[in-house]
Amino acid sequence: SASDAEMRTAVETMLARLEREHAWAQELRADLTHTEREIAKLLSACDAAIHALPTGDRVDMRLRVARIAKQDYRPNEIIAADEDISGVMNLLESGHFNPDHPGLFDLLIGGLRSPHDPWVTIGDLRSYIDAQAVVGKAYQSVSHWNQMSILNTAGSGWFSSDRTIKQYADDIWDVRSLV
Repeated sequence: SASDAEMRTAVETMLARLEREHAWAQELRADLTHTEREIAKLLSACDAAIHALPTGDRVDMRLRVARIAKQDYRPNEIIAADEDISGVMNLLESGHFNPDHPGLFDLLIGGLRSPHDPWVTIGDLRSYIDAQAVVGKAYQSVSHWNQMSILNTAGSGWFSSDRTIKQYADDIWDVRSLV
C-alpha cells in the first residue's frame, strides 16, 4: 500500500542518515587528537600558551598516561612538591575566598585532592600556571600583545559555529540551508 511504501522510504532515509552519522563518528574516533592538531596548525607556539594547551615539555608524561589509564595519579604529592600549587590549595582550604561561607569550596577541594579526579586537574595545573606566566609577560609588551590578539582573532574563523553547523548540515544531516 501507499502508506507502507512511504514508511519504507522514511525508514530507508533514516537508515542512510544513521549510516552517514556512524561513518562520521568512526572518522572522529580514528583521530582523537584532530582538534588539537588543527589548533596547533592555526596558532603559533606563543599563542598556544595563551590557550594553555599542554605541550610535551610542560606536562609530565606520567600525568598524560595517568589521565588515560587513571592509575598512579597522586595529586597530594604534586601539591606538596609544587610551591605555587600548594599556595593555591592553602588559600582555598583556609577560607581566604569565602570568609562568610565556610565550607563553600569543600567539594571542590576534595575533588582536586582525589586520585580519582577524571580531569587530573592538579596534574595539569602546573602547565596552566606556566602558560599564565607566558601570557603575563606577553601582555607587558602592548605592541606584541596587540599583534597576537589580532592574529588570534583573524585565525579563529575555522572554529566558528557557522562553519561547524554547515559541516554538520552537509556531512551528517544532509540538509540544505534555508538562507
